[in-house]
Amino acid sequence: MKNTILFCLALIRGRVPVLTSILLVMALESRPQTPYPYNSDSVEYDNTDKTVHLGATLTYPKTGGPFPAAVLITGSGTQDRDETLFGHHPFAVIADYLTRRGYAVLRVDDRGAGLSKGDLTKPTSADFAKDVETSMAWLKTQKEIDPSRIGLIGHSEGGMIAPMIIPCLFVFDS
Repeated sequence: MKNTILFCLALIRGRVPVLTSILLVMALESRPQTPYPYNSDSVEYDNTDKTVHLGATLTYPKTGGPFPAAVLITGSGTQDRDETLFGHHPFAVIADYLTRRGYAVLRVDDRGAGLSKGDLTKPTSADFAKDVETSMAWLKTQKEIDPSRIGLIGHSEGGMIAPMIIPCLFVFDS
């Protein structure tokens, strides 16, 4: 299984696929090396009431588009956009893998990490879900992104947060 990423995909009625867990084999590079064969932009945006400011990296192919996109959702604890752990940058590796295959990827600093700011006194998973909704709303405004094809990839607590967002995205007939 060297140089392999395995995904578990939960398909939910509608258009947003949710990757609920990821097994990343650490035989992969700990961090992709520049120059990248794709665009990599550092971006910043706020939620609607300006109480949370998020810093992120958006990667997308150099040609084509608009692209399907994925928002990477970190696990518990304050994480940077690469979900850096012991010198490894798994979210950077996942973004590199997906972007080289035609996807745009948004990876976001948690509140209090990197360029992100916001209330850290008592944030809940529901608060973090709202941050993800903010990221999805921002992505939908970008010309490089196909707004009808945005998915979520969560690790650890992020795998729990992703399904929390799904009901907010659809109106289901009874």
